[in-house]
Amino acid sequence: MKKIYFILLLSLSFSQRSDPVDVAMEELRTIVETASRNGQRVLVDDFTGAHYCPYCGYASFAISDMLDEFPGTLISAQWHLSAYTAEDSDLDDCIYNGIVGDCFEARADFYGWDSINAVPIEVFNGAEVIVGASSEESAYNNYVTVYDYLVGADTPYEIFINGYNDGLNVNYSIDVSLDADITTQLDVDPKVHIFVVEDNIMISWFVWDWLDHNARNVVRHWIAAGDLTITSSGESQNFSGSFTIDGEAWNPDNVKIIAMVQNDDNAEIFQVQETNVNDLCDDNVWAPGNINGGVNTDQTITVDVFDVLSLADIVVSGDQASCAYNIGDLNDDGYVNLVDIFALASMILEGSI
Repeated sequence: MKKIYFILLLSLSFSQRSDPVDVAMEELRTIVETASRNGQRVLVDDFTGAHYCPYCGYASFAISDMLDEFPGTLISAQWHLSAYTAEDSDLDDCIYNGIVGDCFEARADFYGWDSINAVPIEVFNGAEVIVGASSEESAYNNYVTVYDYLVGADTPYEIFINGYNDGLNVNYSIDVSLDADITTQLDVDPKVHIFVVEDNIMISWFVWDWLDHNARNVVRHWIAAGDLTITSSGESQNFSGSFTIDGEAWNPDNVKIIAMVQNDDNAEIFQVQETNVNDLCDDNVWAPGNINGGVNTDQTITVDVFDVLSLADIVVSGDQASCAYNIGDLNDDGYVNLVDIFALASMILEGSI
């Protein structure tokens, strides 16, 4: 019955078309634009060490609990200090600007490492810095308070991560877009940073005793992508490249790409996004609106009513593990629902897609 309901609604919306677009479509546009404000996700830089740093375990375990509790809105990047990394471990072998093992200090310098010079350090969206942890419970309570304060705030930026895998070779394409003009942030020097991380690495942590626990989103490669130059609503900028997964040292199924917009002056993070490399979608095929993933013989795509019906199928089934779902969020609110179906129908009627 749900599918019939969706189809009836879509039929009604198509039948109400006038030239120019009628009042119903104008109202729909208002709803879509209101719902399309970008919500701020939260990145926590987790500076830690598993070897003889008991307080580090308190902090990193609390962050791990939060990652499980707030998937999609909390993203972490874990940096291991060499002084607290076992000699037979590679957790501190992150590559930055072609140099192995230089990531921790380079990243921690954003947040005053020279004066802090201690771990653990948890930094939320580049602005809230918490040093030390006395227990996992107290750390969790402190961090959740900061997370609740930051998550969902309005931000003009959104990030889309696409690409494809060729064995262990990953090609990525990251688009950063604006839905509002940048007019008042005159002191902002935004840059896009890209991290390649590996999640769920089971290791032994010393927390007054040896405990086995996953290291979460350990940074393997920090790619400094460069300046973000867009300033006007509707503009977007692409950052693309490739990297190779170390098939012997890493678990390819746990490798992710994290991309963020960060102020180079005060380190504030305006938006962040992540995706597992196995979930990458080729943006030449899975373009916005091309819900059924079809490609014409001349390598072009056609977006029509069949894509609307495909999107209705996704909403009814709740399927979230597909490239079609990833491009189905047409109003960029983080959800695929009835509003996106109407948005796609409106775009097709207007000829804007």
